[in-house]
Amino acid sequence: MACADVLQIIMTCTSVFINGLRWMSILQLTGALLLCYLYLRWLPHLHAWVNYIRVAATFSILWAAAMLTLMVFQLGIDPSDPDAVQAQRWVVSGWHLLYATSSSLWLLDLH
Repeated sequence: MACADVLQIIMTCTSVFINGLRWMSILQLTGALLLCYLYLRWLPHLHAWVNYIRVAATFSILWAAAMLTLMVFQLGIDPSDPDAVQAQRWVVSGWHLLYATSSSLWLLDLH
């Protein structure tokens, strides 16, 4: 799982060394998507419960990167309206939890 470790180091360096939020959010989202793909495609542990925890943690990183990207680019919301921002967070959280749970269970049952 050296690819995942290198990808995590690149994502950390991105958040430290890149100052522009637009570029950082795009790179973080890309890295999180690749990390999710790696952990869903190649399940590294022999015990299923460890893989469930790893996939859930990886999808929480993806959720944070998606929220950062949505807030930086202000897609479809008024940032001065706290109710709109909160509603968008709940919508993204709902899809995140549904996708993470279903893909994790489906892919882990295939192995």
